[in-house]
Amino acid sequence: MYTNKKALFVYRMLVEWVVQSCQRVLGVFGNERRRTVEGYVGRDYPIEVPVKVLEILYNEQQRQ
Repeated sequence: MYTNKKALFVYRMLVEWVVQSCQRVLGVFGNERRRTVEGYVGRDYPIEVPVKVLEILYNEQQRQ
């Protein structure tokens, strides 16, 4: 069963581990490739990306 506790766990794993790991891997290929991937995910999977993840990506773009 999908409980609130499990939902929080999945959310935290995405925000605290998966997103940062993906950003590090994409960073190896340069900012242009990273922006391409972010555009693809944002365009094709907007509902599946948690708001917190979008905030992190947006804030990173503003710093550049």
